[in-house]
Amino acid sequence: MSTALLSQLAVEDPHRWRQQWQHRLSGLQDAPAIDAALLWGFALPLLTRLQRCCETAGARPLIALQAPVGAGKSTLARQLQQLAAVSGLRLV
Repeated sequence: MSTALLSQLAVEDPHRWRQQWQHRLSGLQDAPAIDAALLWGFALPLLTRLQRCCETAGARPLIALQAPVGAGKSTLARQLQQLAAVSGLRLV
């Protein structure tokens, strides 16, 4: 987890942020099989950003995943959908 990235997201207490996500993730019945570095360094910061966008601006952000065929875009998208659900976000 990058503290620089979290500071860009205006996360004041990275330890508390991590605890909150751990609590949310503990509620998942079928936790996605995602690498810990990808989870904490990309997926959860991304979902934090999306959640803030929805809360503050009421915006519906658009995110595109671009990578070569077979790189895991669809797999990552499904995992993000599962993770988003614990924050009340809906990804399609």
